[in-house]
Amino acid sequence: IQQKKYSEALNNVEQYLTFDTENSKMISLRGDILLRLHKFDEAETSYMRSLELDSRDESAYQGLIAIYVVQDKIEPLINILERYAKIVPPGSEKARQIEEQIQTLKSQL
Repeated sequence: IQQKKYSEALNNVEQYLTFDTENSKMISLRGDILLRLHKFDEAETSYMRSLELDSRDESAYQGLIAIYVVQDKIEPLINILERYAKIVPPGSEKARQIEEQIQTLKSQL
């Protein structure tokens, strides 16, 4: 049942995007829905497009992080975490956590 609702939501978002193709929030939402449908390649494409339009879209960063963790893609995960670190307030708790993640991942390479 939930799968059907995500499919319906995806249809609605895609219909909206036919009229507003540059809406980064809707593109990111499309990525969120695709992620929940386990369509990782399509979700990744949506998140990347969203970031092209709005490099500060935290939802897109979080979606990409989730994809790369699930797929155990360490190098892309480090790259996206480094990009994400540039948009969070320097010295913040979030910045510290991201930096710790990056260091931990780099030690696994």
